[in-house]
Amino acid sequence: MNNTKTSNFFINTFFISFIFILLTLGTGGVIYSIQKLGKNFSLVVFGNKTTGKIIGYEGSYSTNSKGNSTKMYSPLIQFEDSKGIVREYHSDYSSSSQENDDEVTMYYNPEKPLKATRGGFLNLFFWPFLILGMSVLILSVGCYLGKPIFVAMKKFMKKIFNL
Repeated sequence: MNNTKTSNFFINTFFISFIFILLTLGTGGVIYSIQKLGKNFSLVVFGNKTTGKIIGYEGSYSTNSKGNSTKMYSPLIQFEDSKGIVREYHSDYSSSSQENDDEVTMYYNPEKPLKATRGGFLNLFFWPFLILGMSVLILSVGCYLGKPIFVAMKKFMKKIFNL
């Protein structure tokens, strides 16, 4: 009988930890996505829009699980801000091929032109929407699986505080 209590304790602890991780990841993803979407939407609506030119590529190597390496390219983009100062933007993504486009759309806050963002739906909104959707799914699973825990906590709190 003591062995059953011990195994139940470990199962319950694992289950509660798993629910906690799901809720934390889901909540963090929702918060991150909403902040990123808000920032990007604000930049598109209230920021300055300009055309940038790809002036080169930074190269790096990515290695897969089999040990094969692939050359990756991150574009270097040059654009002029509203004060006429030429700025350089180092892209935060890489691709295994170089782009054919010479000109790209850039958005920046006139007060912080060094924090520019490359335009386009994929760069501005797709990834935050994808992360938001996955986070809501993870959060929903965590809440669904955690419902028995929430019900037990509510009963426990009623019992302790005579609610």
